[in-house]
Amino acid sequence: MARTGLSAWAVTGGVLALANTGGLVSELAGGGSGSPVFWPVGRGVVSCVESVRVLRRRM
Repeated sequence: MARTGLSAWAVTGGVLALANTGGLVSELAGGGSGSPVFWPVGRGVVSCVESVRVLRRRM
């Protein structure tokens, strides 16, 4: 049961990382200024990817 919950969180983190990455890339590709508002999104992407990597390694 606990393994199912962990897997669900890992998948959710992966989906959120993909969505954040897409938003960040489209902002930068669209000529965005790279304003400081998007830096937390970038950090969120990195933390989600790392969380998924760590959780997958534990499973």
